[in-house]
Amino acid sequence: MNKEIQLTDLIKLLQVKSTIAFECLHSIQNETILFNAGIKKDKVELTSLYKLRLEIAKDNSKFQIDEIASWETAITILEVSKSVALFLSRITSERKTYFIFSDTTTKELKAIYFLNNSSSIEEQERNYDQIIEKGYSVSTIKYDKGEEIRCW
Repeated sequence: MNKEIQLTDLIKLLQVKSTIAFECLHSIQNETILFNAGIKKDKVELTSLYKLRLEIAKDNSKFQIDEIASWETAITILEVSKSVALFLSRITSERKTYFIFSDTTTKELKAIYFLNNSSSIEEQERNYDQIIEKGYSVSTIKYDKGEEIRCW
């Protein structure tokens, strides 16, 4: 797990004038969420990867218009960003998963988008347990209203 960015860092990052950031912050503070600190990558590499994933998602009918729109906005912002490297962190609430891109140097929020969940947090927990039973690792922390309650 990326130890360079913590949930407390994300809480500070998300205090910006963005509807999606506000929704994510509300979920962190008021709901049960799963937090994955994610990865640290070169901005161009990470942006290219998520742009490719976006193009694939556009051809998949399971994604809704608002999901694609938020994803497109995030990619557009990342493409013009002056950042050299980014953290990609993930917050999963009961309804949505938020992909949060922040600058590794300034720790400022650069972009955020969401996807609607197809499974509940309980289902995801069972999935993580099964992954661990198979001998693999999971780097996720479960929080309830901002309090850590389980770590994989």
